[in-house]
Amino acid sequence: MSAEIMEFSQIKNEYDIVVVGAGPAGSLAAREAAKKGASVLVLDRRKELGAPVRCGEGLGAKYPEKFGIKLSQGAISAHINGARVIAPNLIDDIVIATPETKGYVLDRKVFDK
Repeated sequence: MSAEIMEFSQIKNEYDIVVVGAGPAGSLAAREAAKKGASVLVLDRRKELGAPVRCGEGLGAKYPEKFGIKLSQGAISAHINGARVIAPNLIDDIVIATPETKGYVLDRKVFDK
């Protein structure tokens, strides 16, 4: 399994799976399919993955191990223990802090690569 940036002229005519979007979900889906032997093409409108950052910087602590993702220290911006969700009225809020809410804030420019 290898990843490379290709020019349009290098793209084959047929793939088992085409994934549109190279964010965390698309990249993980493509990786899992490739690990199972599928030929995979990932398309993304961005020339450089991870820039500009869209969203999805939070990642639960259990998921790197669950999906076999190795996080480099450069990919972790901060460690988190919970979340505070503020309602649209900017007054009401809820704080969630349990062992399940431990995780990381990622530097997507580093993580996506």
